[in-house]
Amino acid sequence: MENADRFLEAFNRIDKLLRGILKISGDRHVDFVELVKKSSESNSIVRRFKEDLLLFSKLRNVIVHDKTQPNIFIAEPHETTVEKIKKIEMEIKDPKKVIPEYQRNVVIFNLDNTLTDVLLAVKEYGYSQFPVYHNEEFKGLLTENGITAFLAREVNEELIMLPERLVEEVLSLEESNTNYKFISREASIYEAKELFKSSVDTDRLDALLVTHSGKSTESLLGIITLWDVVQVS
Repeated sequence: MENADRFLEAFNRIDKLLRGILKISGDRHVDFVELVKKSSESNSIVRRFKEDLLLFSKLRNVIVHDKTQPNIFIAEPHETTVEKIKKIEMEIKDPKKVIPEYQRNVVIFNLDNTLTDVLLAVKEYGYSQFPVYHNEEFKGLLTENGITAFLAREVNEELIMLPERLVEEVLSLEESNTNYKFISREASIYEAKELFKSSVDTDRLDALLVTHSGKSTESLLGIITLWDVVQVS
């Protein structure tokens, strides 16, 4: 099969996927460019590959409209282009979800745990964000900023006094109580990245907390940090 045929087959499958996202029947004429623009408003994967898809639309028009004979194409997509459109097709069809991508055992603390408990966990696991609960109710996200603020406050004559102070006191020194967001396990890795990106100019997110349907009352399935999503291309 020629590259042009493979490209067009993938293109047509993407057209069908976009119609599915927008709930548009196959017999209704809607331009591919319009499908991309409309679906990108609500779908983070389409939004991520929007410019590629618009370029593919132009290439498709060249291939289809510049035939010299039936099944003989003047324009022949490069192999890398064919592989790219097929990759995007699979991303739209079966996007990588935050679970299992970021599934892990989350280290949590209660308000009556001590700062010593937290520092030992930092040493053992290397984590710097910890969800805090009280009677199974989520109370906030403890971060290195809050810990640093507490330790700085406790400096006395060049010595840091570290008695068995409670997590509750440390949590109260967090700069923000909106430095986290709960998301569903069904969210894509691109949605996660967008949430961090959009928070840069507002309340900066330190972590995304993943539960079954994005509710704080549900068990934690994973935690996502900025460092995790930096690697999402």
